[in-house]
Amino acid sequence: MSLLKLLNLRPPLRALAASSRPTTPSLAAASNAGGPAGRAPGAAPVSLAIHRPDPIELGTHQRLKVTAILSDGSIQDVTSKVTWTSSDTSRLTIAPGGVLEAKHVPGEVTITAAAPGGKPRDSIEVRLRARVQGLVITPGDQLIELGEDAPYAYLVATAIYADGMREDISGQVEWESDRPEVLEMMNMGGWTALAPGAALVRATHRPSQVEGFAKFTVVAAGKAPKLTAIAIEPLNPEPHNGERVEFTAIGTFADKSKRDITRQVEWESSHPDVLEIDRGLGVAQPMLMGGHPLVRALDPATGLHASTTVYVESPDVVKIDVADLVLDKGETLYHPVSAVLRGGGRIGLNGHVQSQSDPPGIADFDGQSVVAVAPGTTTIELSEPHTGATATFQVKVNAAELKEIIVFPIDQTVPVGTEIPYMAIGKLTDGTTRMLKRPIWSSSDATVVEIDQDGVATAKKPGDAVVRVESRATHRQQTSKVTVVP
Repeated sequence: MSLLKLLNLRPPLRALAASSRPTTPSLAAASNAGGPAGRAPGAAPVSLAIHRPDPIELGTHQRLKVTAILSDGSIQDVTSKVTWTSSDTSRLTIAPGGVLEAKHVPGEVTITAAAPGGKPRDSIEVRLRARVQGLVITPGDQLIELGEDAPYAYLVATAIYADGMREDISGQVEWESDRPEVLEMMNMGGWTALAPGAALVRATHRPSQVEGFAKFTVVAAGKAPKLTAIAIEPLNPEPHNGERVEFTAIGTFADKSKRDITRQVEWESSHPDVLEIDRGLGVAQPMLMGGHPLVRALDPATGLHASTTVYVESPDVVKIDVADLVLDKGETLYHPVSAVLRGGGRIGLNGHVQSQSDPPGIADFDGQSVVAVAPGTTTIELSEPHTGATATFQVKVNAAELKEIIVFPIDQTVPVGTEIPYMAIGKLTDGTTRMLKRPIWSSSDATVVEIDQDGVATAKKPGDAVVRVESRATHRQQTSKVTVVP
């Protein structure tokens, strides 16, 4: 079993109170003195593990936690004892005690916690993104006949972030049905209709407490009324200052009932350059060219459809807003581009701008994401073809660095006298791998397992030991547990 698995499965030891005002021993003290009952004197930290935080939203604070595994196998919370560092302080800073502050620049940042003296240490990569401000469940309203294959076996939960980005987070929300005897929910948004009735499905994004809902009506086989007409709301809207239009499709059925079928129909715009619309959600975004596009809602099952005209004005663009970036070679990052309007509104331009790099070959921008190709700094010039508005941003690409160490073999149980040849492979930030050059090998207990600097370990006597490998250049570490039996 790996150390991380040990950390997740083993309940933490509870320190015995020595007085009415207990104190937490430092890492250094833990290695020089006995601790709680059962901890051998001289137990030293052999590995650190940062508890992975919830997704980190831009502009927020969050407290991290790090745990040390000592050489005797015990576990200790050392959050306040380690030194914290961030790979990019323009995006994220960490104060003593593990309190991080996320700035307002999205991206990925590596967080490192190191014990006094720099060893051991642990690093994790976290993603910074805007606040979740909405959760849309697709389809949002369904009528299901028992005994028939439903058109959708799964619901989809789409997060809407404050910067306009959308992401499928169906596997990251909690699904529940208010009437599980009618409709049973499963992981990832899967569902099963069990009996006639109505049920309300709720999906909850726990970090933000944002919720989304979907309604189900389950009827007996052959009892579902047929769709006879579709109406769109609002009719003939006139959006101003780049404001979005959220369309609703109302279906009329053979039993004269009406139901929201917004997520059941397919939406399309006759001129996406004038008005872009989400095909599944019916949310339309005016672009930078005025006109009178037609929006249509089509029910693919029946062929019924409805349409309306949208009157889009030509907005007054003040500037194109885009931020500079610092990336590692091989990294790909979605990079938002928006037009700032004189009335204060914004229009997202990702996918609607042209770009060129100077010098080329360092970073590429496809209108959506930046790809870091080679170390260096380049300037990317953007142009919006309809208005002629331009902007530039710089991309600095760092050389690929060691991101993670993979050690083989992992967690061995061997008899006394066995030799174990270890291998350490470095995984770089650009996705490539390479053998580590002259890493530092060590054992938590050389009387149990001895290891030389060629990575060959020898089982000396029964017991447990932790083999550790460390990069000389970056001090990143990885461990493997060895149990020696007679």
